[in-house]
Amino acid sequence: MAIESALQGRDAYAHTTAMSRPGPNLLLEWRIASKLSQVQLADQLQVDQASVSGYERGKMVPRVDMAHKIQVVTGGAVPMTAWIEDVVEGGGGNSPAAA
Repeated sequence: MAIESALQGRDAYAHTTAMSRPGPNLLLEWRIASKLSQVQLADQLQVDQASVSGYERGKMVPRVDMAHKIQVVTGGAVPMTAWIEDVVEGGGGNSPAAA
């Protein structure tokens, strides 16, 4: 229920964009299943809450080192490969995702 609610709360662009790539959805689903807030996950990743929000909504693409850190923090539930299409499309490194 919480995952559905969170996914429904996305704006139309981010929802459509995120649905075509696994990274944002996997991260959101893992965070909710782990009962973590964005702030708590951000603390674990050593980034700000806005970065976590951007990753989850598909508005930002994590750099390779951050994608690795996400993989480690999530115990492999969100593998680095979940972001590969994003890196190719968005150029990598916290850039806005390609439309």
